[in-house]
Amino acid sequence: PDPLPLHHPAPSFSSRMEFDHAIESSETLLFPLRRLLGDLSVYLHGRDSGVQQFELLLEHDDLAPSVLSIGLQSSQRQASVLFDVCRLKIQAACVPAAVRALVIHADNLPAFVPDAEDLFDERSGGSQLTWPELADRLRARLGNENVYQLIATADPRPEHAWRRAIFSRRKEMIPGDGSRPTWLFR
Repeated sequence: PDPLPLHHPAPSFSSRMEFDHAIESSETLLFPLRRLLGDLSVYLHGRDSGVQQFELLLEHDDLAPSVLSIGLQSSQRQASVLFDVCRLKIQAACVPAAVRALVIHADNLPAFVPDAEDLFDERSGGSQLTWPELADRLRARLGNENVYQLIATADPRPEHAWRRAIFSRRKEMIPGDGSRPTWLFR
């Protein structure tokens, strides 16, 4: 047997970039953000993992850090996909003061399972987004509460037959046989 213990990478990722001067513009934060997300992407590729939820911490001089929670539909590990969602989230956020440091922290790193690709993919050169990527961008720009799906309920009354639910990739089961009445009682 090998006498040396095996190396197991940390189960979480955390990286911090401190700035020489305070940054007041969200556009200026994009360059260091791209670099930190590149580091996260390399780490995830090395672990054969992905990330579905992580936090961006914007540290200030005299205030508590601003925390931006990033949630994705499926686990991702491409830096470009993560950057697009983070960019939209930072642009939509209201940052109370100038930023002195930027921190990325991810605790849960599930195994990465790539989406099945079609052999005869109709998309031209990757210019179109997949449905989960589009949903992630919409949630980052509009907020989690403004992107939802409709699911069927067990109530037979048509006005109560549907309700809003948090958007997910899982398909919700329709209760009963799915048939609905075609008329309403007074």
